[in-house]
Amino acid sequence: TAEEIREINYSTGLEAWLFDKVALRAGYFHEAATKGNRKFATLGLGVKIKFFNVNLAYLIPTQQKNPLENTVRGSLLLNF
Repeated sequence: TAEEIREINYSTGLEAWLFDKVALRAGYFHEAATKGNRKFATLGLGVKIKFFNVNLAYLIPTQQKNPLENTVRGSLLLNF
């Protein structure tokens, strides 16, 4: 039904690695207006340093007054 179709979120992304050490990322997320109406683009950077990976992502809202506006997300990974 139409309600179930609105449950589907769409997202897409691209990632490019430079010298197997630095990742550049970009993406887009879309959610139906009746299910939260989150719509934003993302830019990201990942860096590999020995057995650590550090990742940062910046959310860019595509509509005004979005609670996720100017949000920075980060992660630290340990590779054993």
